[in-house]
Order: sequence, then structure tokens, then C-alpha cells
Amino acid sequence: MIVTLRTMDAPGRGPEGSLGRGARGCPSRGQGGRWASLLGLVGLLALDATAAQAAPPTPPVPGLRVGNKPIPPGSWVRYSYYHPRKGVLLLRLAALERIGKAQWFELSFTFRQGQTLTMKTLLEGSMGKPKRVLRSIVQPPGQVPLILPQKLAAKQLPKLDSGSPGKVVGRGPLTVPAGRFKATHYRRRRKGKVEEAWLTDAIPGWPLLRYRAGKLRIDLVAHGKGARSAIVGTPVKLDPRFLTPR
Repeated sequence: MIVTLRTMDAPGRGPEGSLGRGARGCPSRGQGGRWASLLGLVGLLALDATAAQAAPPTPPVPGLRVGNKPIPPGSWVRYSYYHPRKGVLLLRLAALERIGKAQWFELSFTFRQGQTLTMKTLLEGSMGKPKRVLRSIVQPPGQVPLILPQKLAAKQLPKLDSGSPGKVVGRGPLTVPAGRFKATHYRRRRKGKVEEAWLTDAIPGWPLLRYRAGKLRIDLVAHGKGARSAIVGTPVKLDPRFLTPR
């Protein structure tokens, strides 16, 4: 079932530093196709002039990997995600505060235009193997943040790679934009495609340094501590009446 989300054309603010900050409403109709194809990559929200379309259950985000052990609150990483057909995206993952057995995690996508889409999720378990999604907030570029209904939130959570990285083919230092690390080089074949990943133990919870599969290239460009949420403004609870099946 495809669900259509009917929204008000309300002003909003994007994360600090984004070019979309202070933009009003949704992208123009001419921008809708471009945004739909970009956001379809991560299975979140596809925007057109008057509506945001919630996708079916999200497929795995190719190559993106997290650890299955608890991640220290405040830890964050940023990756460049390049494909010739889609250009370059910047992906930021952050582990935020814990609440009992659950923890807030945040995933932000910054596009070539400098606009950022952020999804903040409270879940039990890890990002790689979530046990239960308790709450989810999505802030599209230039809009107010929306609290998603729980069933929809579980479907929209991007599924990250938590399976075996494959066979070890090498070990040694690796230099990426974020620095130089001790790395283990893995290779596997999945769905007829050769995938290569370079992983490290140097950054707890965030093992991925580099990923290659065909023309897809992912590299760690930064990491650190002290992460804060990129969500700006007071989240608004989404009225279920705005969700209509079609």
C-alpha cells in the first residue's frame, strides 16, 4: 500500500549551515522529480509541490554499516556517498542520548544543493539490528519537523548493513579523508556484484572506512564526539487524517 501525506505549505527552518535554511514550503513542482529520485535512494520521503509520499518498507542503504554493540552517546561520523547518476551526498550518522533501554539515533542527508533532510529515531537495539522503533521525527529541507506515526516510522527506518562483510583479503593502514586508520579489507559477492569494504575498530560503533561496489563509492570524511541533534524547531505530530491510502 502506498500512502499519501497531505501537508500544509508551512514555513520552516533547516539545520544550521544548510542552504535550505529559512526556505518556505515544499520544493516547486519542477523540483519534485529530482527530490523524489534522491530521497527514493534512502526510502524516506519523496516531495512534490503539495505532498510527501511515504515509501514502502525501506531497502538496505547500500554499503552503509554500523556496529551491533552500544554506541557512546555523542559519537558521530560523516560519509561521502558518490554515484555517477546521483552525484555526491553527505551522510551523517549520530548516536544521541539514551532513554532506558532505547537510544536516539540520527541520520542526515545533505544534497548537492546544500539542503539537508534529517531523520531522528528512538529505538531499542542497534541501528544495524533494531528490535523496536519507538518514535521517529523527520525534517525535510526547509520544513517543520514531523513526528511520524509509529507504524510508518518503523517502515521508513533505513536498513543498514549488519551482515557478514565477507572474506578477509588484506590488513594494513588505510588513508581516507577522515585520517589514517588500521583497517581490514573484506570482499564479498552479493547479487552478482563484487563488494569491497574496509573496516576498523578505531571508532566504536562506526566500523566503515571505505566501500566500493561497481560505481558506488563511500568514504569516511569526518568523525567525532559531542553530537547534537540537527532537528530545528518544535516537532509537530502528524495527524493520521492526512494519511490516505491510494
